[in-house]
Amino acid sequence: MNEKKLLTGDPQALLTDESHFEAMLEEENICNAQNLVYEKPETLLDTPFHYCPGCGHGVTHRLIAEAIDELGIQSETIGVAPVGCAVFAYNYLNIDMTEAAHGRASAVATGIKRVLPEKYVFSYQGDGDLAAIGTGETIHTCNRGENIMIIL
Repeated sequence: MNEKKLLTGDPQALLTDESHFEAMLEEENICNAQNLVYEKPETLLDTPFHYCPGCGHGVTHRLIAEAIDELGIQSETIGVAPVGCAVFAYNYLNIDMTEAAHGRASAVATGIKRVLPEKYVFSYQGDGDLAAIGTGETIHTCNRGENIMIIL
């Protein structure tokens, strides 16, 4: 196809012509580092996700990793994950992680923060852990104003 025909040709035909699209990519060199929309955060490990299709854990892990990278606090961050699907966060985040008994993640995070006050501590909990069996610990952690982050 010559350039004149590309400019005056049928737009629908141009969209379905793969050779034209590939030639355009090579010609304009739009596949380069400056045009990247997304890069994997350094804190997010290169591990295939095993969660169920449609599950939000993968997106949440990416957002946590992006925030940690943006703040530059990877070496100073400690995560607490209880039982359930949330426990697998240690497979995907390149930070110090510990596990907690069911419903006790905010209590464990509180203990870590009190022993290591200079660290950034968060708990990563599912709804059952945080709002069912862990309701008491969560409410009391918030009531005391503990300096941790709880991620649901």
